[in-house]
Amino acid sequence: MEKRKCLTFLFCLILCYSLFQHTARAQSSSQISISSQGSITYSPSNVNLAVIPDDWRLTYKSGPQIIFLDYDVVRTAGKPSIRLEPHVDGVDVNIARECDSIEITVKPGDHIVAKCWMKTTASGFGDTDPSSGARIGLDLCDHHGGDFILYCIYRTYPNAAQDEPDQYVHWGNSNWVQRTIDFVVPYEYFTYDYLSGKTISPRQVSSITLWMQVWSSTYGSTDPGLAWFADAELYINPT
Repeated sequence: MEKRKCLTFLFCLILCYSLFQHTARAQSSSQISISSQGSITYSPSNVNLAVIPDDWRLTYKSGPQIIFLDYDVVRTAGKPSIRLEPHVDGVDVNIARECDSIEITVKPGDHIVAKCWMKTTASGFGDTDPSSGARIGLDLCDHHGGDFILYCIYRTYPNAAQDEPDQYVHWGNSNWVQRTIDFVVPYEYFTYDYLSGKTISPRQVSSITLWMQVWSSTYGSTDPGLAWFADAELYINPT
């Protein structure tokens, strides 16, 4: 009887040890898998989300276009610029004379840094308005509801929809000049859609669109002068 008890106890010890080893191996395997996944996953902070031409909508709606890739006027060899030609009333529908990036998903608290190099010819109208030339900006949207929450972020929220002269690379700047937007996506809930001009249910910003534009407070988008945009960058939570 005592012998049988000893054998039973020994068998239980062997079984427990076997189960312990199996569990330890499973845990070790899980840790290795997580480590492996981590090594091949890189931070969005290091990814430029505004590469020309990959991340830009080079066709504006439909009909004749005023957005062109330019391989002759470049800042960095082998990398084309985007050239925006004048809007012509009754011909093209790009009345804002702009080119938009693809929509980029963000969340409140994200730190956004956007940059672009620009150069211009002289104004065809002799425009000397300080709020004229080439510029970049950001639109803030709720891509779930399709609402256009905020627009014209030029440097830092809440500097929205303000035509400030130092946002522009003015007419006649034949050298490349860089402009930068640096802001944090707001946590606020917004109740107004700037595109439709209507009240909306409270929404937070969930996407952004970077845009480049040629504009004049005096002549709008019809100035015969040209502008180029090169080496655009946009980072989320850069290090």
